Amino acid sequence: MSPLAPHNAVPEYLLRPPHSAVLCAVRNPRPLQLSILALVACFLGTAADKDNPDTSTYVMHRCGFESDNCGYSTPDSTSNAFNRNSGATPSSYTGPSAAYEGSYYMHVEATGLAAAATVDMKTARMDEAIGSFSFYYHMYGTDIGTLKIQYSTDGSSWTTFSSISGNKGDTWNYYDSENHYWYYSYGAMYLRWYYTNGNSDQGDLAIDTIEVSSGYSNMWESQRATVYNDAGTSYAKIEGPETLGGSCPNLCSGHGDCYRNAKCNCFARPNGEPAWTAPDCSLRTCPKGAAWVAVATAANEAHPVVECSNKGFCNRKLGTCECFDNYDGVACERTVCPNDCNQNGICYTQKMLAEEASKTYATPWDAQKTTGCVCDAGYRGPDCSLQECPTGPDLMMGDGNEKGRDCSGRGLCDYKSGLCKCFTGYHGERCQNQVILS
Repeated sequence: MSPLAPHNAVPEYLLRPPHSAVLCAVRNPRPLQLSILALVACFLGTAADKDNPDTSTYVMHRCGFESDNCGYSTPDSTSNAFNRNSGATPSSYTGPSAAYEGSYYMHVEATGLAAAATVDMKTARMDEAIGSFSFYYHMYGTDIGTLKIQYSTDGSSWTTFSSISGNKGDTWNYYDSENHYWYYSYGAMYLRWYYTNGNSDQGDLAIDTIEVSSGYSNMWESQRATVYNDAGTSYAKIEGPETLGGSCPNLCSGHGDCYRNAKCNCFARPNGEPAWTAPDCSLRTCPKGAAWVAVATAANEAHPVVECSNKGFCNRKLGTCECFDNYDGVACERTVCPNDCNQNGICYTQKMLAEEASKTYATPWDAQKTTGCVCDAGYRGPDCSLQECPTGPDLMMGDGNEKGRDCSGRGLCDYKSGLCKCFTGYHGERCQNQVILS
């Protein structure tokens, strides 16, 4: 039997996969007396349930330090160690007054430790790769240091998974790997609690009630382990969780959470839109806008919100739109004013153009998509490229500038130079004078 097995544990063959045996053992008050027929029925019943595939796992190690230190060791410390303790700690205003549950816990006494001294405690090798784990910790005092939770595949090289620092109050706190994005694919076979002391005797640390499970991790609250007790032994069946914490392609590239069936749920933007895409969340998404062109789905429903507004390509590496000619904006959501109004005007949307004319054009789908130029004084044309000529009233009382005619209605405007070419018999910069024949 494994040295890490709980005391008075049922034989390992009843705790080891296939997990259907665990469930049968759990529900039988005398697991060692299961009949052959009962075992066969149990295995066949689980195997035949195609609609509910077996995604269970179990707590393969649990330690509350009630009888001993569960085989934990502290070989990597310089001269310090975790010690098994009960009741209150020797120092005042630091450390717990009692275990989280039962009578005993593992404790680091800061009194006598050098400043920034290190103390560590590691498990023996687990029977399977660690799928999830939890424990309770007590970090109370004015000079609490830093506790690092580390894992190893071989028991010699260690990787820090997460850390806890500072005074957490005179209370036992719960730590669960599912809240810290633990991955089954780490292949971790050992855990270690590595504590760096503060600078005084007000930095005691205590650890209690450690559970290590095989298989899946990152469960929702409603899917935590259900612990069964049989002859003093605690073990559990954990129903198939929503999130795996491993096995997803490329571990979701660090841009998403790994869900059941190895499916990535990519992270989203603050507005709820996905920020990453692809099966492994390796590609960026691009800004969206109302589509310029799309298939109509209903009356007045032909402009769904899509990436780059269907008028550009999404650069998946940068997450930016590369717009087609004559389209602009972060989502290619508006047209480009012709020639940028030649620097002789301002580019306005239709909504803004209507406002300039004291009109309203706000609700149509293209109100802020199609643009046009508002030319500076002295320029005209779709792109403000035409230079206006001087004009005024027609001296012959005909239609002049009040009707929008150039050169007072008595000449033609050269829009390139902005000069009038007066008709015969008229002259002046705006053709406002008549030639008098003598």
